Amino acid sequence: MAIIYVRSTDGNNADNGSTWALAKATIAGALAIAVGGDIIYVSQAHSESAAGITWTSAATTPDTITIIAANDGAEPPTAEAASLVSITTTGNNSLNIIGPLVIRGFSITIGSGGGARAVLDLSGVFCSVVIDKCDLTFSSSGNNNGINMNTGNSVPQFLMMNNVRIKFSGTSDRIYTNGRTIWRGGSIISGSATPTRIVTSQTEFSGARFYTNALLEDLDLSNLDASVQIFDPNQIILGVIRDCKLPSGWSGTLIRSGSAFTFMERAELYNCDSGDTNYRLWIEDVFGSIKHETTLVKTSGASDGTTPLSWKMASTAYTKFPFPALRSQEIVRWNDTTGSTVTVTIDILHDSATALTNHDIIVEFAYLGTSGFPVGSVSTQLSSDVLSASSNHSASSATWTTTGMSNPNTQKISASFTPQEKGFIVATVCLLKASYTVYVDPVLQSS
Repeated sequence: MAIIYVRSTDGNNADNGSTWALAKATIAGALAIAVGGDIIYVSQAHSESAAGITWTSAATTPDTITIIAANDGAEPPTAEAASLVSITTTGNNSLNIIGPLVIRGFSITIGSGGGARAVLDLSGVFCSVVIDKCDLTFSSSGNNNGINMNTGNSVPQFLMMNNVRIKFSGTSDRIYTNGRTIWRGGSIISGSATPTRIVTSQTEFSGARFYTNALLEDLDLSNLDASVQIFDPNQIILGVIRDCKLPSGWSGTLIRSGSAFTFMERAELYNCDSGDTNYRLWIEDVFGSIKHETTLVKTSGASDGTTPLSWKMASTAYTKFPFPALRSQEIVRWNDTTGSTVTVTIDILHDSATALTNHDIIVEFAYLGTSGFPVGSVSTQLSSDVLSASSNHSASSATWTTTGMSNPNTQKISASFTPQEKGFIVATVCLLKASYTVYVDPVLQSS
């Protein structure tokens, strides 16, 4: 591993970068001699501004080259730079990153004074980039600025942003993902424009698209407009936003308005709100939606400790027996019983005088059913012959609040099985009845 120093105030790209006195003048100059595993220290006095900047990494994944803004008072540095080091592209010019890099401690402004598209462009085969403790400001007045996970090759890419603040310049700016994107910790900078949506899938090689996933976590998004939409689901296999502060009075949507899913795509929101609501739930896929409910709830059922909760599962016309189904997130319970029968139960509520059957809704109960090995088994209410007649789920004596219902019907879905190993029992509710709404108490009861 080599250390390479960069300082614009007295550096020279003709020098070898081995000391502060022999520092390179630009980060690109340092990258020209760096190989995988090397560390590039950039002085707190450093500043770069150019019409266009390209950082090319010679590393190949899983290796990388690390660039850190550091205090040049020691060699090697013993402290990071006290403030973010400035990097700016001017006009209609992008910052291009080619290959694996880790970048920490910079204030990056892209397209300063520009009037056309200027982006943070990630490209190259196996381009894996980690951006840590940085500000990203998109300044061009052109359209479609933002982070662009490039279309120039047929290999998906990886982007992780930790403690990154972003400022957008227009409504068409966003994160164009192409592979896997994680943005964890950080915020939207005050004065940012509000993109129509935050994350969308990028057009891929030869006009096709990669199937991608995106995670937004621990973010303060309150400086965006209340109308912001989170994901464009087109080709995003899984988009998750979790534990984030939303704009005041958020009226936007989890997915782009008017969008249509394919069977593979799903968007999920957990514990995101503009206030102190810490149980908010919203899931969307082609088979329906799942949202938290605080009115139609089971007495002594699920709760955050103060507020009773249930899950409102509303299917679309695409669900059907025996599959596909609108599937809930997992409900788990630890099991200590082995070699003896365990009965597990989920309570449900729906508005109909007609009972739901095992062709309408089931629960998959997964458990460790093999002695000596952690091999799982699944117990459901389905008959071994799916063409056999349906059977009603049992009536439940549980008490629910049923405000506004004409024919409230409480039922329970149970299964009995014999675990052979201690471990978690995992329950997944599967709504098979098309265009129907069911309320689920997300507590796994065991006896």
